[in-house]
Amino acid sequence: MLESELVQWVHKIDTPEIAEQRWHEYTRRRQSGQVFSRESTPSNTSLFAAAYFLSLPGRVATLGGVRAEQPKFGSQLVNELASQCLASGIEQVQAITSTNAKSASEILLASDMKWVTQVAHIFRRADEDVQRTSPPPELVLCSASEFAACRVAQIIQATFSGTQDCPEINGLRSPNDVLLGFLEGVPLRCCDSWFIAMYRGEIAGCLLLTTASATLTELSYVGVLPGFRQLGIGKSLIGSALQISRRCGADHLAAAVDCRNAPALRAYDAFGFEHHLSLDVWLHREHLNRASVAIEPARSSEKRL
Repeated sequence: MLESELVQWVHKIDTPEIAEQRWHEYTRRRQSGQVFSRESTPSNTSLFAAAYFLSLPGRVATLGGVRAEQPKFGSQLVNELASQCLASGIEQVQAITSTNAKSASEILLASDMKWVTQVAHIFRRADEDVQRTSPPPELVLCSASEFAACRVAQIIQATFSGTQDCPEINGLRSPNDVLLGFLEGVPLRCCDSWFIAMYRGEIAGCLLLTTASATLTELSYVGVLPGFRQLGIGKSLIGSALQISRRCGADHLAAAVDCRNAPALRAYDAFGFEHHLSLDVWLHREHLNRASVAIEPARSSEKRL
């Protein structure tokens, strides 16, 4: 079976809208990255199970889809493909699934992929007035393109310290690979809405915005260095993100946040963000064995943005 036919078969059980989204994502990723796919046809007449992973920038592979007549056959394919990804140099093997995708969840639960958390996707209208907050004095946003790529990578990495947003993935990839993942193939010099936050002349954090469409801006990442937390910088950066999105003509600003990150959720709630959907996050068990962060301390230390 051709790879494209395999992908279409996997998503026949999805709604037409979701199937179209998955096909668009597959064709887009296929042009720039590798696809790891496998099928099972015990009878040699009809497809019994199939799965595929998409290779993303920054040494990440994410499950594109899986379908099986019996969960154990799907789990076997997922394990084989995950091992293939790791052997090829992929540093982070993951799956992001709908909380309503029971068939996929059953397959993943019996595989080497382990459930980690849920991520809330939230949004807010950007064309409405933003309630102004008092930004910390001497907080300035500088274009990230003014900095060397390696320096931007170091800044992003430094903001991960003590993070409550999926701390399990912290340390799995190099700072450069993390940066490549955020860039999605776009040169840093072209990221007009990427900013480094300066507080009293010192680097304090970063704000990364991505134009998803003519009407939608995504807050890809906002981070504050540990030494500058509890100063209101994070909240100020969220407010800046809304104002920048509005100036760029976007109707909405979207973000994603770990459901365990109570301080971040409170900050977004204060700006009127609304919940859109939640997705389950799965990681290969090998990552959980070698994660370089202490998960429990990260969960319990509730630093204010």
